[in-house]
Amino acid sequence: MKLNIWDTAGQERYHALNHVYYRGAEGAVVVYDATERDTFERTDAWVKEIRIKLGNSIPIIIAANKCDLSMMVKDDLIESGKVFAAKNKSDHMKVSARSGENVHQLFENLAIKMYASKESNDMFANNKLLNMRRKSTLKGTNMKDHTPNKSVRLDDPLDLDRKDKKGCC
Repeated sequence: MKLNIWDTAGQERYHALNHVYYRGAEGAVVVYDATERDTFERTDAWVKEIRIKLGNSIPIIIAANKCDLSMMVKDDLIESGKVFAAKNKSDHMKVSARSGENVHQLFENLAIKMYASKESNDMFANNKLLNMRRKSTLKGTNMKDHTPNKSVRLDDPLDLDRKDKKGCC
């Protein structure tokens, strides 16, 4: 699996560019500074924006960064992060960008979740196809040639064998 990773910087002055990075995204990591409460308080807005732009099924991992600074890490922020992640059906991880602690695992977990999400979406699409085939058998329409990669007209999805179609579709 190949990951393209974009850092949207989180800074307000770059916020207008975020929609460019969201296009086609299949997973997200929302990072907060485990030593600064105000960065954690913005995670809710980030998760809401991601859900609005990309949907509720996209895997998101909430990451508490700077965990190498153990004396400065606010344990209540870590606990709040775990609760927040659970409430938003996300995972929570403690990482350190400086030392690299858990960074590899973070992206590995995200990749696994993205793959599982894609597989479940493919299974959902295949189940819809099976249901269409069952319905078409009852109606006498032949869908044996239909594959998920073949184009199907949305206004006439069950009548694939019509010979009198005109135009390109």
